[in-house]
Amino acid sequence: MATKILVVDDERQLRNLVGEWLTEAGFEVIMAGDGQEGVARLQQHDPALVISDVWMPGMDGYQVCRLTKRLSTAPVLMMTGVPNEAAILKETNVGADDVLLKPFDVGDLLSRVNKLLKEHPGGKLNRAPRPAPPPAPAPQPAAPPPAPERVAAQPASGPHVAVQAQPSSEQPAKEQQSPEQFLIQVFKALPDIDKDLLLRMAQRLIQR
Repeated sequence: MATKILVVDDERQLRNLVGEWLTEAGFEVIMAGDGQEGVARLQQHDPALVISDVWMPGMDGYQVCRLTKRLSTAPVLMMTGVPNEAAILKETNVGADDVLLKPFDVGDLLSRVNKLLKEHPGGKLNRAPRPAPPPAPAPQPAAPPPAPERVAAQPASGPHVAVQAQPSSEQPAKEQQSPEQFLIQVFKALPDIDKDLLLRMAQRLIQR
């Protein structure tokens, strides 16, 4: 499988020339006409090396380099036509791994490319591992069925009948009064009664 190289340059003639040289050397070339397209191709194709021009409209080479370092482990080869800028790129923390000064020939290009691929084999996108899904919650035991409510026994709705205790038949019999006691009670109750009548009543009671 051919090694992928991304070439980002707004100058079509130079972009196509670099692409031809790399294709003839056995690389798979992905090309982009500006910085924004270059970052999109980087995320889509995951190249092993990025070659980018410095001055481009919109997103320039500095931004492309920074985003490449943030998104991938692929090395970055910058192209510039300004000698002083080449020195600046090497001395600053832009992130460029090497600088190719224009104009250059196919030998200069391939020597820089092979050197970077040897130092940084297998550039890959920085894919953060996905967090493991949380463990499924343990099944909860089924709740016991509610205990049946105890209903207090209600009194019968019928009429309430009061039952009185019957007197015992074993009550002691009343004492028998003597005739004398009876006459005394009569005399106390009727003090004006005829005494002769009272004596006759007493005699009859005694005879019985």
